[in-house]
Amino acid sequence: EMLMRKRNAILRSMEHLRDVSPRSLGVSPAEIYRVLQRLPRQLTRRGALRLLGEHRDRLEEVFATHRHVGEYRLRDVAMYGIAECHRSEMFTRLLAGGRLGQLGELMRVSHDGDRVARYRDGRAVRHGPLYSDARLDRLIRDAASEDARRREAAALWAQPGRYACSTPEIDCMVDLACAQAGVVGAQLAGPGLGGCAMVLVRSESLRPLLTALRNGYYVRRRLPFDVHVCQPVAGSGILSV
Repeated sequence: EMLMRKRNAILRSMEHLRDVSPRSLGVSPAEIYRVLQRLPRQLTRRGALRLLGEHRDRLEEVFATHRHVGEYRLRDVAMYGIAECHRSEMFTRLLAGGRLGQLGELMRVSHDGDRVARYRDGRAVRHGPLYSDARLDRLIRDAASEDARRREAAALWAQPGRYACSTPEIDCMVDLACAQAGVVGAQLAGPGLGGCAMVLVRSESLRPLLTALRNGYYVRRRLPFDVHVCQPVAGSGILSV
């Protein structure tokens, strides 16, 4: 965030990553991609101190919160964070409108930003989009294209970024679930101390989903079946007596 503010005049009043949005800044998605282009793809701690020497104390506080991880993937993570905030805003509106198909697409893209592997024919394949200058140039061109399909593909919500906080096991469960008819969407939930896979499925398709997860994941790994079925309810509210 410090480096983004320093290199982009339109972000001088930025306080949080969620402030980098077309709506709040009054700019097009293409301008957001230009903001990301002004970030290094990767940066070491030494490089960060060199570029942001005036913020050394703040950087040292940040570094003290975690072990040394080598190079930070600035663009990939920033893209995930900016796009995920946009997806979160969209999700509320889509949920209120009952647009389940689009909700599932948001879940899919969100998990693609979290995942570390993709499963094909039961085998894990490494996964990791990298936002090079060339890729961002394509997004900038497509965002301004007269072709509606290109503009839609370049929409901010459709960019997964790469936060990569999932595990191969969770990715496997998500891919198994998404291959089942009646599953609206699936993604990682609760990252930090392991997390789990969250699946949104139509009630009539629940039994085939459970069978697919049991046979495709738990039986193969000789693990006890551990799936919790939850029914959404209205949530918290005020009760008057």
